Amino acid sequence: MSVWGRGLVRAVCGVLVACLMPGAGQAIAQQPQPQPQPQPQSQPAQAPTFKPEELEALVAPIALYPDSVLSQVLMASTYPLEIVQAARWVKANPKVKGDDAVKAVANQPWDVSVKSLVAFPQALEPMNDKLDWTQKLGDAFLAQEADVLAAVQRLRAKAQQSGNLKSNEQQQVTVEQGTVSGQPGQTVVKIEPANPEVIYVPSYNPTVVYGSWGYPSYPPYYWPPYPAYYPGAALATGFAWGVGLAAAGAIFGSANWGGGDVNINVNRATNIDRNFDRTKVQNGKWQHDAATARAWLTGTMLRARNSAAMCRAPMGAMTSVVAAVTGRVWPIAAA
Repeated sequence: MSVWGRGLVRAVCGVLVACLMPGAGQAIAQQPQPQPQPQPQSQPAQAPTFKPEELEALVAPIALYPDSVLSQVLMASTYPLEIVQAARWVKANPKVKGDDAVKAVANQPWDVSVKSLVAFPQALEPMNDKLDWTQKLGDAFLAQEADVLAAVQRLRAKAQQSGNLKSNEQQQVTVEQGTVSGQPGQTVVKIEPANPEVIYVPSYNPTVVYGSWGYPSYPPYYWPPYPAYYPGAALATGFAWGVGLAAAGAIFGSANWGGGDVNINVNRATNIDRNFDRTKVQNGKWQHDAATARAWLTGTMLRARNSAAMCRAPMGAMTSVVAAVTGRVWPIAAA
């Protein structure tokens, strides 16, 4: 996707969030709906190319998450508008946590990866607050999945060699020689919960845990620990752990380091999302569900248009937004 296209998506994210805010349509008088204008067929969007150092900067704040949580964050980053909705749901339901939160959103029309993250608000909330980063991460993962996972492994090796990544009461770290994204003879660092029933999502300072950062042109993305999830957090050693989450039921993804892709346990995914279509999973490999993204975005825009005058843009403009997101023009029926 071009820089212009990514900018438009970020802009529409802000517009849609504003449109969906409670009472958004009350401040502006009703205006007539212009007739839709025909749109020319767009050309397929060109996939972005991210440099290795740029990928490392993008994944720096999440590379040391447990493998399962990392894989689900990467999948969810390809649905940024759904991330916004899920984060709003979490803020509206602060007392519903862990597996109970996942069960509560079972009927929401979001991708299973997004639904799973309501159990991990300390991962979901930054994705919502840093939509620019989330959008870029999703772009990179869609275009260069194997390269993204290879970048994660390079950073994990740096953290391990710096003495900052090791097993403790929160996590089990294993280091072995193997294949990474099709390249043999590589160091493979795996991170799993020390207790499979209790999952910790760390917050850390990339400039500390990875040692000296070698790419001044691409500084790592970073945000301090959120006090709500890491009370009294201290990053003297680079890490803050917060509270462990009883969220084993929210886990369905894993990293296939050798193949350079993420895998889905279809049975676990179906437990999270009763509408999950297991026929779309081939050999356990994750695939971006563009149809789901299209349907959700279409419905969101129509709801926004009908509920707030400020959102009542011509449907031709709406189709342009969809084109920017999906790479082609989709017909959107009027409500």
